[in-house]
Amino acid sequence: MPLGRGGRFVGRSYVAGTPPDPPTALGDVRFTVPADHVTVVSYEVRLRQQGSGTVFANTNIGKPTPSANNTITVSLTTFFGSQPAGNYTLSVAALNANGSTDSEQSSAFSLPLS
Repeated sequence: MPLGRGGRFVGRSYVAGTPPDPPTALGDVRFTVPADHVTVVSYEVRLRQQGSGTVFANTNIGKPTPSANNTITVSLTTFFGSQPAGNYTLSVAALNANGSTDSEQSSAFSLPLS
């Protein structure tokens, strides 16, 4: 069965939602929660060097409570501050009992943040 998009279960696989925003100058990351947020155990922010499909660094952010507009914002200043200078993209993976699936990658951004 093919996978769908937009944060829902299709068969036994979870599909994460839309790409996250690039981090703000203060290191905040914001993303829209998938429709089946209730089934998510935790989220993981994954950093990739621009143009690479390989995860360069990642951090588990747990399962924060979404805002009234169905977004989650987390501060990752220390995480971004510990990475070397360069151009990156990030994604947010939703983890649950069936495994994990990445969102699409964000727009490119540069570290250090400014």
